Amino acid sequence: MCHIYSFYSPLQRSIELNPKDATSLHILGYWCFAFAELPWYQRKVAAVIFSKPPTSTFEEALEFFLKAEEGRTDCTETTEAITELLLLSLAKIRCKMKVFVG
Repeated sequence: MCHIYSFYSPLQRSIELNPKDATSLHILGYWCFAFAELPWYQRKVAAVIFSKPPTSTFEEALEFFLKAEEGRTDCTETTEAITELLLLSLAKIRCKMKVFVG
């Protein structure tokens, strides 16, 4: 986990140089996805290790996945990641609805 930031920066630089690089966009989408779904106890551990632990959202991950999808037509892994993200979001919405309804 100590090399998290050293992994993120080159990806961002790669995307700055080539905004349509589907591979970098896809990897950055997974990076965002991984940090968006961290359980609370792993966030606490990260807060101990880093002064400011990495954070992300499912929306950021989806944005990168969709951009990667635009850049490639044969990227089934990105399509699967988008599907997984949308299903996870749908499940969260359903849980919230159950709390409000019942």
